[in-house]
Amino acid sequence: MSLLKSERLEYGLFLLFGWACAVVPVVYFHNGLVTEYYFSKTIWANFFVPLPLLIWAAVSLLDRRIVLPRARILPPLALFLAWALLSISWTTNPYKSIELIGKVGIGPVALFGVILFANTRDRLRGLTMLVFWTMVAVTVYGFFQYFEVFYLPKDQYGDADPSTTIGLTNFVVEYLVLFLLTPAFVFLDDRRRWVRTLCAATFACVMAYLIIARNRNAMLGFIGEVLVLAALLLGVAWRQRARLPFSRRQVAVGILVLVLGIVGLFSGTEIGRRVWERFGSLTVPTEQEAGAGAVEIFLKRARRDASIRFRIETWYQCLKNMFPDNPVAGVGLANLEVEFPRYYTEFLEGMTIRNNTRVVRSHNEYVQALADLGLVGFTLFLWFLIQVFRSSAEGIRYLRTREDWLWWFGLNLGLVGFAITAFFAFPLQVPTSSIYFFILAGLSTSYTRVLREREQQTTEDWIILDLGDGDWRLPALWAVTGIFAGSVLTLETFTYNALVGEVRNKEARVYKRYKRWDEAYALLSDAISHYPWMEGYYYDRAVVQMQRKKMKEALQDLRKTAELVPNYAMGRKQIGMLAQQMGMTELAVNEFRATMNIYKQQREELTLLIGRTALRGQRPDLAIPVLEETLEIEGDKLKKKRELLRMLADAYGMSGKGAESIKVFEQLRA
Repeated sequence: MSLLKSERLEYGLFLLFGWACAVVPVVYFHNGLVTEYYFSKTIWANFFVPLPLLIWAAVSLLDRRIVLPRARILPPLALFLAWALLSISWTTNPYKSIELIGKVGIGPVALFGVILFANTRDRLRGLTMLVFWTMVAVTVYGFFQYFEVFYLPKDQYGDADPSTTIGLTNFVVEYLVLFLLTPAFVFLDDRRRWVRTLCAATFACVMAYLIIARNRNAMLGFIGEVLVLAALLLGVAWRQRARLPFSRRQVAVGILVLVLGIVGLFSGTEIGRRVWERFGSLTVPTEQEAGAGAVEIFLKRARRDASIRFRIETWYQCLKNMFPDNPVAGVGLANLEVEFPRYYTEFLEGMTIRNNTRVVRSHNEYVQALADLGLVGFTLFLWFLIQVFRSSAEGIRYLRTREDWLWWFGLNLGLVGFAITAFFAFPLQVPTSSIYFFILAGLSTSYTRVLREREQQTTEDWIILDLGDGDWRLPALWAVTGIFAGSVLTLETFTYNALVGEVRNKEARVYKRYKRWDEAYALLSDAISHYPWMEGYYYDRAVVQMQRKKMKEALQDLRKTAELVPNYAMGRKQIGMLAQQMGMTELAVNEFRATMNIYKQQREELTLLIGRTALRGQRPDLAIPVLEETLEIEGDKLKKKRELLRMLADAYGMSGKGAESIKVFEQLRA
C-alpha cells in the first residue's frame, strides 16, 4: 500500500524512521559527567522517532489523502494511553508521571510508525536488519568495556561493576537478549555466509555475557522462549506436519540438542557453577532438608535472598493493601513510588533506612499497572497484550515456506520472553527496552498483515481517506497533527531541562566530595531552576545549606522535598531533626509523627525522639498523646518501656497533672 504519492519520499521517511528506532535509543551522548543517563538518550529519540511521522502527516494532508493502518492492537493501546494520561489528574505528584512519559512515551509512537511504514516484506527485513546491526555494535562495545580494552564509564550510576553491564546497562542487556532471537531466526536462512556467521557470533557473545553477568531475569526470559519454541515445534510437527518445513526427526534432534546443551553448560563448567549459584541454591536441598519439597525450600530460602524477598514483599503489599485502597483508578501513573511507603513491611523499612532510599518500582509490570492505574488500567493493559499475541498467532494460518516459519518464530519468541521478564522486572519503564518492545510488537503485527495481504490479495487492513476542499475532517486532522507536534516539542523541552538538571546535580556531587559547599550550592540551584520537580535536588541542596550554616534555607528545601514526596520518611525525619535544632518544637514533632505514620516499625525510636524534643521545648502537650498511644499499642513489646514511662510522668508533671504523674511513677516502681 502506497502511503504517499511520492514513493521516493515515502522510502526516505521509512529509512529515517528505521535508523531513529534502531540506533538513536542506544547511542551514547557524552555530556559532562553524564554519559548514559536516561534523558541523554530520550532527548534524541523523542525528536527523531516522531519526525518522519510528522512529515508524513503534513505531506498527506497537503495531498488531501490519508492512508492509515487498521490493526486490532491499536484501539486497546490508545485507550490504555488515554487512561494513563487521565490518571495524572489524581496523582499526588504529577511530575513523576510526566517524567516517565518523557522516558518511555516514544515507544507507542514507534509502534505506530512500524505498522505504518513497514508495510512490505522488504521493509520488515530492512528494519529488522537495522536492529540487528545495533545489537552487534552494542555487543562489541560491551565486550570492549568488559575487558577494559576501550573503557568508558560503567553505567548510568557511574559506579557499577563492569561485569554487570554490556555497554549500556544491565537493564538493557536484560532485554536485548530477548530481542536477539529475532535476527537469529530471520537471518538463519540468509544466503550470505558472513551474515549467518555474524548473527551466530553475536548470539554467542550476548549469551556468554548473560551468563557472566548472571542476570536471572534475562535467563528466565530466555529459558521461557526456548520452552515455548520447543512446545510450538512439537505441537505443530505432530498436528500439522505438512505445513512445517522441518521433519519430525529434525525437530526432535533440535530440541534434544538445546536441552543437552543447556544442561551440559550449566552443570559441567565453571560458568554453569556460577549460574547454578543463582538458581540452584534456592531449591537444592541440603542433608538437613532432605525430604522437603522444592517449593517449600524455595519459599524458605527466598526470605534470605534480599532481591527475591524485596520483590515478594513488594508484590504482596501492593496486591493486599495498596490496590484495595485504590481499586478502580489506582494512585496514578508512576506514583507507586510516592504512595507505597505507607505500606512498607519491616524488611522494606529496614532496606530503605539502610540505603537512605525508597521503593521506586514494584519490579513487576503487571502489579505496577494494577497499583498505578487500578483495575481499569490493568484491564486495558492486559487487553493490549492479548491483542498483540492474538495478532501474532493469527499469522500461523498464512505460513507456507521455511522462511515464513523462521520469521514468525523470530518476531514472536521475543514477545514471549518479554512477557515473562515483565513478571520480575520493569522493561516498560526503561527507555531502550521499552522502545524495543513496541518495535517488536509492531513488527509482529505488520508481518501478520503482510502475510494476509499476500494470501488474500486484499487491502482491507488500510483505511484510505480522500479529503475534499470543504471536508470538515481536514482542519480536524491538521489540529491533531499540530497537537502532536506541540506535544513532541513540550516533551523535548521537559527532557532537555531534565538532562541539564541531572548534569548539574552530578557536577555538584564532585564539589560536595571536596567540601566546596558554595560551588555545590550554585550547581544545585541551577539544577533546580531547570528541573524544579526533582525532590532529590532540594534534599541535596538542604544538606549543602546545613553545611553552609543556613538553617532556614535548608528547612525550606526540606519542606519542598516533603511537598513533592510526602511519604518519603527519611526526608520528613530530616525536616524534624533540623526543626529541632532551630527550636521549632511543634514543626519537629509534627514531622516525626508523619515519619511514624510511614515507618510503623520505628514507632518506639520515633516516640523517644518526639518525647525528648517536646520536653526540651517545654511542650508536654505534644508529647503526652504520642507517648500514651505508643504505650497502649506496643505494651510489653517495647524495649525501652521504662524510659517512655519516665518521659510520660515528666510530661504529666510539666502540664500540671500531678495525679497522673504519680500513677505513672507507681507503675515504674512496680
